[in-house]
Amino acid sequence: MLGMSMGGMIAQRLALLAPQRVASLTSLMSSSGARGLPGPNPRILKALLGRPPSSSQEAVTEHLVRLLTAIGSPDFRWPEPELRRRVLASIARSYRPAGTLRQLVAVVERALTALLPHLRAADAADCRAPKAPAPTSAPTSAPTSAPTP
Repeated sequence: MLGMSMGGMIAQRLALLAPQRVASLTSLMSSSGARGLPGPNPRILKALLGRPPSSSQEAVTEHLVRLLTAIGSPDFRWPEPELRRRVLASIARSYRPAGTLRQLVAVVERALTALLPHLRAADAADCRAPKAPAPTSAPTSAPTSAPTP
């Protein structure tokens, strides 16, 4: 259940790199990130990027219940006792905060890798010496009278 929300990028990469191993893939809550598209809701973004105040099971459970409530469908909410039971089962099965950090680093690394050629091109354009202006000939004034010997 928890891995589903963090594994979207992994599933997409698997589908791209080994399509013979993926029968189908449905991507939810996903965006291309293209300019002009709406960004994430600040409240949801805060919940996604937030961390539990401590590593105690109680703090982690409360954090994950709040997170899943924030990103879950408002029309199809789990009853809180059932959601809490599932979160506790998920924590007991495999709670690996370092894995979440690795996933976030992979997303950022991938984005930076995609941007790097554009940044290099922009940097190169900024670093080029400006072209010297075309020489202009200064107007010369003709002597008004010829010197006399």
